[in-house]
Formats: sequence, C-alpha cells, structure tokens
Amino acid sequence: MSAVANARAAIRISPGPQRQCAVQGCEKENCSAFIALGTDDLLHGSNGLEVLDNDPRLVPGLSRTSVFLADWTGSRIVILGSRLAAGLKPHERR
Repeated sequence: MSAVANARAAIRISPGPQRQCAVQGCEKENCSAFIALGTDDLLHGSNGLEVLDNDPRLVPGLSRTSVFLADWTGSRIVILGSRLAAGLKPHERR
C-alpha cells in the first residue's frame, strides 16, 4: 500500500485540544448539512476519516433538521466526541 492509502485524516472545525463549535444560521446556502463529503471530484479517499470533538449547533430560535456530516463517498467515517444539538443527525449517506 502507498503512504497515501495508509494516511489518516481528521476534521476539527479549527485546530486545538478544546472542543470546536460550529453554528449554522438561517441564511446558509445548503442547510441540509454542516459538512458535505464527496460532493465534488474525489482526488483523495476518505476511508478512515475521523471527525473529532465538535459542537455543532443551530442559531437560537432556528427550528430545522440538519445533518452534521453528509457523505456521498460511502467511505468508512468515524465521528467521536461530538455533541450534537437537538435536530442534528450525526451522519447520513447520500
């Protein structure tokens, strides 16, 4: 296997040891997901991707459902340590 095939990747909204907060507002163009994986050409695989320690929220007073990570790749994804607000699904295969 090549080094690229063995590489691991992680998504944190911003770097650092603390929890990462992401807020989705009412004007977001694609409000169905916070993170959209594989919607464009795939240059690199995402098997083994880790999404770590995030705190996704909707703006106060906004009532809708959304997905934290929408996945068009079918890759093996791990979501750990994230605290999702009410109305958010952790992962959805599309």
